[in-house]
Amino acid sequence: GGGGGGSGRAERVVEVLSTLDERGRPMRALQGPAPVIERDDIRSGSKRGKRQGHVEKMDADGKRAGYFVGDAAARDMSIAELAKREAEVRSGDMDRDFARNMMKMGRKYKANGASRAGFDEDDAGETEATVRMYEAADARMTAARTQEREKQRAVSLQRKVSNIHGRCAFCMDAEGFKKHLIISLGEHSMVMLPPYPTTVPGLCLIVPRQHTVSLTDADEDTYDEVNKFKSSLDAMFTKQGRGCVFLETSMEHSRLRHTCVECVPMDSEEAMDAPLYFRKALQEAEEWTTNKNVIDTAGKGLRRCVPQGFPYLHVSWRGGGFVHPIEDESTFPRSFGIDVAKGVIGLPPDRFGRGSARRSFEDERRDVLNFLRDFEPFDWTVELDGGEYLPP
Repeated sequence: GGGGGGSGRAERVVEVLSTLDERGRPMRALQGPAPVIERDDIRSGSKRGKRQGHVEKMDADGKRAGYFVGDAAARDMSIAELAKREAEVRSGDMDRDFARNMMKMGRKYKANGASRAGFDEDDAGETEATVRMYEAADARMTAARTQEREKQRAVSLQRKVSNIHGRCAFCMDAEGFKKHLIISLGEHSMVMLPPYPTTVPGLCLIVPRQHTVSLTDADEDTYDEVNKFKSSLDAMFTKQGRGCVFLETSMEHSRLRHTCVECVPMDSEEAMDAPLYFRKALQEAEEWTTNKNVIDTAGKGLRRCVPQGFPYLHVSWRGGGFVHPIEDESTFPRSFGIDVAKGVIGLPPDRFGRGSARRSFEDERRDVLNFLRDFEPFDWTVELDGGEYLPP
C-alpha cells in the first residue's frame, strides 16, 4: 500500500441511453431482450455481424419473391405490422443508398444498364449485385450487430443533444438562458422577449419548453398551449387597436434547432394586408416545386397540412393562416418570414444578422415590465396553480 488516500481505480461512468432517436422515434434494436448470437456474429474483421447468403428472388412458381434481405419476413406481416415497422425504422432512400454504395465501391463499380428508377421483373440484365446497390448498408446485419451500432449511435446522439441543449437560447436549464426575458410561463410553453437583438418593435416569442424542432413534432399539450398563447397575444393587440401575425420557420432539422413562434405586431391595416404580402412572396419563393407553394390551414390546423418531419414556414393570424412546405432548404433563407413581415410594416430586411445592437440587462428588464403591464389582463396562465402575478 502507498501513502495515497485514493484507491487508484478509475471510476466507472454509467450513462442511461434513450431508446428514442433525435426525432422521438424508437430505436428497435435497443428495445426488448438481448438478441441471440448468430454464426455470423463470430466472424472476424469487417465480416463480423454481416449475414452471408443470397436472396431468393423467385419462388417455386416462378413469381417474384423479393429483392432485399427483409422481403421474406415482410411477406408474412400484416398491413398493421408493416405500417408499425415503417414508423419505427428510419425511412430509407434507395437513391441515397445507391449513391453511398457506389462511392464505397469506387473504381470497382461498373454500371450494367439497370434502371435507376426501378426494376422490371423481366429485366434479363438484372443481377443480385445490382439489386444490392440499392440496399441500405445495415440491411444484412445480424440483430446483435445492429444493436451494437444502435448503442454507438445512441451514445453519439446523446452527447450531441446534450451539447446543443446546453447552448440553446430557449432551453430553461441551459447555462446562457435569459430567465428575465420570460413574460408568461405555462406548463408546456412560454412567452418571452427575444434573446437576440431585433429591429421589430414589440416582437415576442412563443417557445415550447421541451426542446423540439417543430410544432408538428411537439406533443398535443404543447401544441394546444401555443395556440392559447396565440389567442391571448392577439386579444392584447386587438385591445390596442392593432393586429399581429405569427411565424414559425422549421428547417434544418438535423441541427436540432429549438423551434419558436415569432409574434410580429403591426397596425390593423397592415395586419389586414399581411396575408396578401406573404402569399405573393411565398408563391415566388420556390417557383419550381413538386408540392403546392401555399397550403391554406384555416379550419384544418398546421398538423393536418404538413407531414411530421417536413420543413416548413407557417404564417398564421386570427381565423386563418397558410403553410409553405420548404423543398430546397439550401435556397430558402431562414429569415424569409421575418423579412416579409418587416416589409409589411415598412422596415428593411435583415440581410446581415438581426440588425440591432445588443441591449443591456436593465433595458431588457424594462421592456419585459412594459410588456407585462399590457399582457397581464389576457394571460391565461394566471388560472394555473401559482400563476398569479407578483409585484415587481
